[in-house]
Amino acid sequence: MKNKKVFKFLNCLILTALFVLVLTFSSLAETAPNGIVGFLTDWGETDYFVGACKGVMLTIEPDLKLVDISHGVTPFEIQEGANTLLYAAREFPEGTVFLAIVDPGVGTERKPLLVVTQNDKYFIAPDNGILTLVINEMGIKKVYELKNNKYFRPGKISKDFHGRDIFSPVAAHIASGDSVSEVGPELNPEDLVMLPINKSKVENKTAIGYVVYINQYGNIIVNITQDDFDALGIKLGDDVNVKIGDKNQKIKVGTTYGDVPEGDWVCFIACNDVLEIAINWGNANEFFQTELNSIVELKK
Repeated sequence: MKNKKVFKFLNCLILTALFVLVLTFSSLAETAPNGIVGFLTDWGETDYFVGACKGVMLTIEPDLKLVDISHGVTPFEIQEGANTLLYAAREFPEGTVFLAIVDPGVGTERKPLLVVTQNDKYFIAPDNGILTLVINEMGIKKVYELKNNKYFRPGKISKDFHGRDIFSPVAAHIASGDSVSEVGPELNPEDLVMLPINKSKVENKTAIGYVVYINQYGNIIVNITQDDFDALGIKLGDDVNVKIGDKNQKIKVGTTYGDVPEGDWVCFIACNDVLEIAINWGNANEFFQTELNSIVELKK
């Protein structure tokens, strides 16, 4: 009888240990790359740079799905690239590889990176802060420095076009299923370059935020949130006063541009969960003349 109890106890212990191991390994396992590469740069569409990088990737794996997120990031604007990358990357499936190149320090000592996020998305980018917002929202599971030249474009590595010679071929190899851990040494996530990010706040009955993006329509995207609106008791249909620099404007709170007549001001919490300031069929930034990180004050 005693031996049966001991056997049952040991059996239960073994099953518990196996269950814990299964949970541990499943939490560490990564969703395999799905063959999609989301491509973001500040290169524009005039030069050959985007096409060359796509050629490199398709030479490695012709069946890759190459998706252009944007190549219209303002040149050298790393923070604009960081915002654009985050807003797009949220919508892609697990296993997507992102190639994000806004790289004014190309050819210098800044590191080329592969970051695997907690939600199993793969980001290939320079270590210059462009992954700050992605990391803040999605977390880091692993991060590697790209140093294994087996994954690079064959031949001489240029100093001025790492996008073609290092980042693009690594993206293609990872997206087509090559081993993540072979790209180079693992790094400490705390050592990565991170942009200083200003957060919105509410004080003295005023929401204070910062311009994070200006789109091609001249609409101004500000990191003021619905929580800030709620703290001030701002509701749909209210008029609010918006101050940027030395300019003030009374603006109607709506849900979209067409909530006001053509040429009128409107603001709303937009699809990316932050404030958008716009003129219906107009250009809000022509009036305010803002730039990234301009301070925005909003009150009822």
